[in-house]
Amino acid sequence: MMKKWPSKMIESNGDYRDEQHIERLIGGPLYQHQHTIPRLPVPSIEDTIQRFLPTALPLARTTDEQQALKQACHDFPQQAQQLQQRLIQRREDEGNKDSSWLQMWWNQMGYLQVRDPVVVNVSYFFHFLDDPTLHYTACNSNSVSGNISSSAKVNVQRGAALLYSTAEFRKMVCTGQLTAEVIGSKTRGNQAPLCSVAYKYMFNSCRVPQRQQDAYRMYDPSQHTHSIVSRKGYFFSIELVDGESQDPLPIEVLEAQLERCIEMADDLSCVGASDMASDMALDVTSDMASGMTLSLSPRAKLGLLTSQNRDDWADGRQQLLDIGGDAFGKDLERLESGAILLNLDDHSPVSRQECGEMCWTGGMKGGHNRWFDKSIQVCVSENGKSGFLGEHSMMDGMPCVRYADYITGVTYAEAKRRSHAKYDTETGASSSLMMDVSSMVNELFGEILSSTHGGPNGVANGANSASSDSKMIVDLVDVAQASFYGLIKSHD
Repeated sequence: MMKKWPSKMIESNGDYRDEQHIERLIGGPLYQHQHTIPRLPVPSIEDTIQRFLPTALPLARTTDEQQALKQACHDFPQQAQQLQQRLIQRREDEGNKDSSWLQMWWNQMGYLQVRDPVVVNVSYFFHFLDDPTLHYTACNSNSVSGNISSSAKVNVQRGAALLYSTAEFRKMVCTGQLTAEVIGSKTRGNQAPLCSVAYKYMFNSCRVPQRQQDAYRMYDPSQHTHSIVSRKGYFFSIELVDGESQDPLPIEVLEAQLERCIEMADDLSCVGASDMASDMALDVTSDMASGMTLSLSPRAKLGLLTSQNRDDWADGRQQLLDIGGDAFGKDLERLESGAILLNLDDHSPVSRQECGEMCWTGGMKGGHNRWFDKSIQVCVSENGKSGFLGEHSMMDGMPCVRYADYITGVTYAEAKRRSHAKYDTETGASSSLMMDVSSMVNELFGEILSSTHGGPNGVANGANSASSDSKMIVDLVDVAQASFYGLIKSHD
């Protein structure tokens, strides 16, 4: 059973100790070794020098540089005695007895305080192998092999299978039933468990930009059963699991929701393209006279804002919240609290380089279809190529490698088999669920940004004109685009 957290959302400042109570609440095999894991030592200066010198010496370009480096290494143990004692004392402090002397410095100064954009500089990616039960072509395929319906698109099938297996893995993590990872050999007697601290930051989580130091928000998974799907810069909320059992919804329901997301995004994109001139001009007189809600089209591509310098993005995010009001704030929270973000891209990479670019940055065509602050993003292209993008601040690679191994080990055919076995039906979904798919898919803020309630006082309570607010949003995105693509754009 998935236990309810003491609060709906927990905001972390990068100190693992502040969230230890969640590990105790969840319990289970995943966290059973947390209090017996050896604590991080403070290595001796001599041992550090012995490891450092052979690595650094080949980098010396001249004999003089080599001699200077050797002399510095010889002198350093004496010079660093006071610093070494301070580190040892930090390790022995009462506040660190159940934690690491390094972890808070590492998380804060190594990640949350870094002001560089997270994309490329911090985020990391995996490119998944193709699903052997699906049929891939260079372009989007409408035909598949075996007993899989030929009417479905390979990107929908791949995305649904990855969501299904994600929901399974999420349940094991959030109930603590996943076994803790171990290293070493049992036969040799040197097997030891690894720390499981990072797992609680994996799902239903998001980094949040703030001036000087970002925060990391974790949402109670028992109360947030949805996932986020992005398509063409639109973001949608879909149901991922059953609210009671926390089991994944039937595979057919997941597929139907993804198809609905694609349909809605494609329709909205067509409407946006036909209204391009009027949208970007924003006929303020007409809108304000009628009291209609002002909005920007998805060409604003808000996802690109998450690729900015962190202080710039923090300022921009606050401006968007000021303009968008409570409605936008709730939408943003919905995105942040989703289990993961599934990116359904509308392009078809083929080469490894193209697939790598898609997974790491979205490539030249899909950067707007990302939210780089999200803890986990799973990317699926139009032709079914897929991968993983991780936000690095509170999770390292090992838990995410385990997650990736699990979800890629569940093929579409296997997910369908498990779904049918669980729900004991031929279709894997009740007719009532299938009929309710449209209501299960909610658009977040593809058509951004609603200015409170419209009318003369509807924009920032008179602080800015409608046109200046609109231009500000466009300018924010242009800064992000310039940062992301290395372009320079301007608005007259």
